[in-house]
This record gives sequence, structure tokens and C-alpha cells, in this order.
Amino acid sequence: GLSIWTARNKVDRRRMILLATGTCAGVVPLALINGVGQVTRVPPWLLLASLPLAGIFPLSFVYAVVRHRVFGIRLILRRGLKYALVSKGFLAVEGVVIFAALYFGALPLLGSIIKDTDNRFAWAGTLLLTFGLLAGVPRINGKILPAIDRRFFRDAYSAERMLTELSHAMREFASTPDQLLSRVSEEIARALHPTRIGIFIVPGTLKDAGRRKKEALGSWRAKVNDGGLPELYELVSNDSAPPQPGLSALEVDQSVPVLSSRVSLARHLARSVARGPELLEVFPVDHLLEGSGAVAPGRVLEMDFDEDQALFERFDTRLVVPLVTAGRALGFMLLGEKLSQEPYGRADKNLLLTVAEQASIALDYSSLIERVAEQERMKRELQIAKEVQAKLFPQELPAMETLSYSGVCRTAREVGGDYYDFLLLDSGRLGIALGDIAGKGISASLLMASLQALLRSHSLTMSHDLRRLVSELNHHLCQTTEDARFATFFFGTYNDSTRRLNYVNAGHTPPILLHRASEGESPRFQRLEPGGMVLGMFPAETYTQAEVAADPGDMLLIFSDGITEAMNEDGEQYGEQRLVDLVAASGDTQVAEISKRLFADVDAFVGTSGQQDDMTMITARVL
Repeated sequence: GLSIWTARNKVDRRRMILLATGTCAGVVPLALINGVGQVTRVPPWLLLASLPLAGIFPLSFVYAVVRHRVFGIRLILRRGLKYALVSKGFLAVEGVVIFAALYFGALPLLGSIIKDTDNRFAWAGTLLLTFGLLAGVPRINGKILPAIDRRFFRDAYSAERMLTELSHAMREFASTPDQLLSRVSEEIARALHPTRIGIFIVPGTLKDAGRRKKEALGSWRAKVNDGGLPELYELVSNDSAPPQPGLSALEVDQSVPVLSSRVSLARHLARSVARGPELLEVFPVDHLLEGSGAVAPGRVLEMDFDEDQALFERFDTRLVVPLVTAGRALGFMLLGEKLSQEPYGRADKNLLLTVAEQASIALDYSSLIERVAEQERMKRELQIAKEVQAKLFPQELPAMETLSYSGVCRTAREVGGDYYDFLLLDSGRLGIALGDIAGKGISASLLMASLQALLRSHSLTMSHDLRRLVSELNHHLCQTTEDARFATFFFGTYNDSTRRLNYVNAGHTPPILLHRASEGESPRFQRLEPGGMVLGMFPAETYTQAEVAADPGDMLLIFSDGITEAMNEDGEQYGEQRLVDLVAASGDTQVAEISKRLFADVDAFVGTSGQQDDMTMITARVL
């Protein structure tokens, strides 16, 4: 009944109704006759007439399983039979041991000790012994069952550990992206145990790509060049498993499933570029049913597999993970079926998307720097890096009902170390981040890209505990940066319904909450003071989370010290007061226009001294 109620489509509901109808027709009459027989005598003819109905239940069950594949018997036998026999068999042996201990040991022993016609004490003693034995079972299972899981590649993995390892790898292999991709393959293989892993990258993305050893299936050509999709992708990372022979569309047999997907690989990559990365699931065609939203077996021959089919079967593919960033497709990863033959779960897919996002950012940044070094040396390299860094900043602002906001960053050189971001979180919350990396230039920009990747990969799962989030960022940066490298950082979450801001300030210049002043009053503001040291210096540093309430008309100003510490020819700093006065005098001016006026005022103040440090400004007005 629950399966009928929660069925995803008409086909699933029809199958379950068939099974439920056969069950009721076969079981209910016999159950009713049995119940009536408890209170009165049932006529023999009625009993004989109901016996044929008992055959309806097994017949309908077999029909539903065989014809409509209700339980996927073929899939169950192939994927889980051995594991079930070993793991459940071990639990069955435990049950037999406990039963034997109670039946042959405990009961006779207690019966001989307690000589009483009322055996309640014996049963009480048996119950206590049962609980004692069951208390020891988890200890035994805690050691044996994980070993069984590892034997069948079903052991649990730590997503946090994997992301930490990859963060280290991205810092270590920033200049050698081919080694970075190998490391990504190793970590995925260690966590998920796929039969195959293949990574395809746009030619020229990796250094010394022409000297790599070509595989048997060395490239894949996109058929649909849509949305800036590259035409050719080269295989750059592959395991050593031997290729399996593929099947052409004319050789399709229901006993040998053909691997397919709901959309072509090229179209999916183009869609990922336009909408953001999504996983493409690949499946055996003979497990599909009409009406389920997929392609039915009878229509397989109408599909054009060509290179997609050969590619999927070559790698025993079950998932395609796109590598896209900044509106560009860099490549994709192919993951084969798990060695445990389990399907990929939601947690697996979320982890793969996070890994792909981190790898794409690092790969994009690294590939651009390598390409620049080969083309126009340092000047052209810095120009491209500046363009890439600009794309790392938010390109679209999530709409909020009670907040109007904008962010601007102006670097002192071609690339800089300032960073700001806006992240749409759950339940109408907006994450607001601003960081200032010590130093300037390429090294600071690399650390800035690493900080962005870390924040985006951790913010969704830790946004309700900002102290833990900032502590994790600090821990990662301490492990992956030199002692001289650190970052000041501010991160807050604004609640659109309550107009409250929760924040942690890690050594950053205190942002200002400027309260709306009545006519004739002086501007009244409060500073959001630091709640801990800078990131990247003290691994054990703890942070304090604070909360502030805002009213309509209040202004939130988050800025880097490049603005307030800007100096003119006389060595005088621009200062906080000039910033507050300018914003207070702006009235109801649009927040983006306020930032423009501020930068113009700073430029006029410093005069010929010029900009010496990166300047970043986030301006937000509460509505």
C-alpha cells in the first residue's frame, strides 16, 4: 500500500496494484475463513471452494516479478547475493549461537538452580542473559562486519577526509595538473571503488600533453558544439583495466544490456556549461520501462549511440561528472559501476560534484597560467590570470526580499588577493564573505582561489555553525600554506525573514553597520569586531560567533583595509570616518552607485600616490 501511494509514475503504480490485488484475492478469503472457523464450524464446501483462490497469490507474485521486474531479481542476484550470503549469514550464525546458549545452556542451568513450579524466575534470568549476550554482539559486529564490507568494497568513506586530501593536492600540484588529476582518480577510487575511472580533458589544458602515452580509446569528439563546447576531448587519466568489447545498436540483446543515457554526452556537457554542473547517469537499457521517463527497450534501435555507446561500454560507465567552471567545459570524468555493484547514492553524487568543482577551479586556474607562460610570458600571463580571477567573483546576485547589495573588487596589480562572495544557502539565508590575503600578485591570487573553493565546498553543510566552518578553513589553510601566508576573513549569514546577521570575524577590518539616522542627527554606527585570529597561522585557533539585528534603512559596509589605509602624498590615510560620512550622505542612492562614489573619492584623496593595495567593498542596504 505504501509503494502504491509513493509510486513515482503510473507504471510503478500499476505493477504494485497488480501485486496487491493478487495478494488480497489469494490471502484475504482464507484469512476470513480461518477467522470464522475460530467461532463456528465452516461448511466443507466453502473451504473447498476457497482453496483454488490460494493459488492466485503465488501466480500474481511470479507474474509481477518475471513480467514486470518488480524486485529486479536479475539485478539483485548480480549485485547483492554474495554480499547478502556472507553478511547476513554471519548474523544468522550469531543468532544460532545465542539461541543454542539460551536453549541448551541457560534454561537447563536456571531450571536446576531455581526449583519452583512457577518458572517466572527462570524466564527473568533468561531475559537478563539474553540482554547480556546481545550487548556483546555490537562489539563483535563492529570488528567483523566492517571487514566483510571491505571485502565486498562496501566500506564507508569520510567525505571530509577526502576533501581535505584534495585541498592539499590542489595546492601541491597547482603547476602540474596532470598529477592533480591522477590524485583525484586515486581518491575517488579509494572512496567509491568504481570498476573504471576515465578523465577526458580539452587538448592543450595540460602541460606536455603531446608527450603523453595514448590509450586505445584516446579521444572523444563532441557531436553538438553548443554553448561554446569544445569539439575534441583527450583521455588523460585511465586505469589499467582491459577494455571490454562494445555492442553496436544492431546487436542489442535483452540478455546483454546496452549502456545508454537519457541525453547525449555532448548535449549534457553543453547544458552543464549553461546551467551548472550536473551528473549524467548511464544505465543498462534492458532495466528501463515505458512511462518511467526513460527510453523503453523497444525503442533502443532508434537511438543514435555511435561514440557515446562505445565510450560508455569501454569504461563500464554508470556516472558522467562534468568538469566545468566559469562558463567553460574543461572535460569530464567517467565512473564505472562500483565493485560492490551497489548504485551510487545521493551522498556519493554530492561528493563527486564537490570534488569536480574543486578540481575544475584548480584545473582552470592552473591551465590558464600554463597557457599564459607559453604564449606571452609574464605580462600576458598576468592579464589572463586577472580575467580568470574576475570570473571567480560572483557573476549573479541571488535575489533577496529584504536586502539590496553589491560587491566590487579593484586589485592593485593585474591579480590580487582580495576575495568576496555571495552564497545562496537554505531557508532564505545569504552567505556574505570577504577575505584579504596577505601579499599581492600570483601567489596571493592562488591562495584566494583555494579559499574560495574551500568555502564553497564547506558552506552548505556547515553554514549553521559558523565557528566550526571558519575553524575548518583555518585548519586547511594552516596545512596547505607557508607560515608567512595568512588571510583575514569575514563571513556572515543574513536571514531574509528576520533581518538578522550571524557572523564570524577572523582578524578582518571590522565591518560597519550604519544605522539609519533621522534628519539632523549624526550618523550612528557599530563595528562588527573580530572574533578570532587570522586564518592560516594558528591551527588550534577558536572563533567566536556573534549576531546583530538590522532595521530597514540600515547599511552594512564590509571592506578591505586597502580602502581605509589608502594614503595621499602627505602620508595621511583615508580612514574610517570619511567612509562613514560618504555613505551616510548618499541617502537612498543605489548600493552599486555608492561603491562607485567611494572608489572615486578614494582616488581623488590619494591623488598621484596611486593605489597601493587591493580594494574591495561590499555595500548592503536593509529594506
